[in-house]
Amino acid sequence: MTDNMIRLEILNTARIGQLLKAAKARPFAAGEYGYQTVRVGSTVFKGQRDCAARAKLLLPFLHDLNIVDLGCNVGGMLHALANTVRSGVGVDSNAKAVNAATAIAEANGNDHLSFYTFDLDRDPLDMLSWLVGPGHSVDAYLVLAIAKWVSRWREIVEWCACSAPKIVFETNGRDQAGQIRFVERMYSVEVLSERSDDDPGQRNRKLLYGVRR
Repeated sequence: MTDNMIRLEILNTARIGQLLKAAKARPFAAGEYGYQTVRVGSTVFKGQRDCAARAKLLLPFLHDLNIVDLGCNVGGMLHALANTVRSGVGVDSNAKAVNAATAIAEANGNDHLSFYTFDLDRDPLDMLSWLVGPGHSVDAYLVLAIAKWVSRWREIVEWCACSAPKIVFETNGRDQAGQIRFVERMYSVEVLSERSDDDPGQRNRKLLYGVRR
């Protein structure tokens, strides 16, 4: 690697750090670089949650699949799964988080990942099909910890069940047992983790993998 290439890499790493800090928004701003820990090359940007640790639980279930992450933040889960999935699309209402996610994917050479601005509470769910693109099927949706923040999360889970055979769902907030029962209406569910140990500040979440009934 030439001196100029090293200099450009350093500048790009600094740029991504600034994009991550710009994307920080309450209540997802506890970590130095926001909600999710992400890696760009050998550089680790520390966030509240360790996406790589959570992604390890999913590797056997998402190999070579086309996945969509609903409420992706800066794309931490998709970046951590980049070497496992066939393709990944992430959506989030925070445009600055989407900017950071796109820059990270570009820096890591992951052109099979793409990110778009989408409001899970307001935008029509059919628009998700437009973002994925014509002729591209979705094998699994990631619906992680949104039930506390997205009022129509039940409608979203129902839409996912009509659109893809698999789901990864993380409970969050009140009545998590009720959230699990709702998902079980549409999916045969396996509990992958009883606790969200990747998040030192909030361990009370369960991670589920479901296959459509």
